[in-house]
Amino acid sequence: MYSKILKIYPLFFIIFFLTFFPKYIFADTQDSSAIDLIQTVGLSINSLPLNDFYSPSSVSYDEESIFGMYSSEISNVYNIENLVDMDGKRRIPGELDSLRLPPRSLVDLTYFYQNISDVFLEKISTPLSLNNFSSGSLANVINVTGWNLDRITTKWGEVSLYKDGVSKEYKVDRNLTANGQGNLLLGTYQVIQPLEITSWSVVPNFDSQVVGITVVVKNISDEYLNDIGYEHCGYLLKRNFLPFEEFIYKYELDKNFKEDEDIDLSTIQIDDPNTRVECSVSGSRWYQYFLTDSISVFSYFNNSWFSGAYVQPQVESFCIQRLPYKFNSPSIKYIYKQVSVDNIVENKDNQEVLGIEYSAIDKLKELPKTFKNDPFLLLCLLVVDIYLWYSFCIKRRQYESKNNNTRICSKSCKDAQ
Repeated sequence: MYSKILKIYPLFFIIFFLTFFPKYIFADTQDSSAIDLIQTVGLSINSLPLNDFYSPSSVSYDEESIFGMYSSEISNVYNIENLVDMDGKRRIPGELDSLRLPPRSLVDLTYFYQNISDVFLEKISTPLSLNNFSSGSLANVINVTGWNLDRITTKWGEVSLYKDGVSKEYKVDRNLTANGQGNLLLGTYQVIQPLEITSWSVVPNFDSQVVGITVVVKNISDEYLNDIGYEHCGYLLKRNFLPFEEFIYKYELDKNFKEDEDIDLSTIQIDDPNTRVECSVSGSRWYQYFLTDSISVFSYFNNSWFSGAYVQPQVESFCIQRLPYKFNSPSIKYIYKQVSVDNIVENKDNQEVLGIEYSAIDKLKELPKTFKNDPFLLLCLLVVDIYLWYSFCIKRRQYESKNNNTRICSKSCKDAQ
């Protein structure tokens, strides 16, 4: 009887704790709805590129299409109270959550918080995409590196929630004192320019007075770019680019020039009328807290992930749009330099020579000098040579005198026999 009770007792003990004290058994994930930390993130403009259509390596765009607030203005206008409501559970859409910028613009991502009790904040994770990341990611429009696809597990009440997709994690290790609020700059990122000029070459023909141009342009993105305009000194071409396509432009320009002068071919202008929008958050219905696509940020402390404010109602949020733009190449020039054969090896300036735009001259090496005109050495070699020939002749005659049958005979010797 007692043995049966002893066998049942451990099972009863386990059932009792699972029923009445589950939080001590499953303490790895805590309830996000009960924490004293209010949190969200915001997007702002760090800086814009110089809007210049004529200068080399510049970019131009429509300034009236720019949308967003500058980071320098945030501290004077925004704090956590301007971004959330409903006791910090709702992220207000339309406030620091959207940007429209040209390539080469810099974007700031800022974390906003307010806490009632002390919190030692270890990590922050910001979504860069929805759970289904095949629909897009902010990493397609800004140069975010080090992102991951790790699942985040959190809880709302007694319901476990899972956040998938692309995210960026930041190590903080910062103590947030009780009854405080503030913001932390998480990172600064550049809006990606999908088209790049990777190389070019200039070959003049002095007889026909034309210049041969070869330019390589690459689409570094996964998008289809249509109606890309290319213009250079009267040469015009419009074409479409496939994702990651590399295209070689080859053409000739009429140019009057002399053999002993530099040739300035101005700059290449490329027009990209395409635009791209990526969003990382999709709002949920009012008072609905179980859709993780609507969570604006996650923080990690006390060995658990906690969700930040939810975007409500059902709108796309945290969106960045790349605007249409034009950009110029660096100055395209043919540099003439007259260099004699004697000083080619000694040229260490890494400069252009005869129109060559790379340091090929630095790669030339002088062959080792294996012979020196030394009279004493020549005399020694001559003495050694005479001695060797003399020794050979003496040895041969001694051998023939002892072995007549093996004597080496010339034609006259044979006749005498």
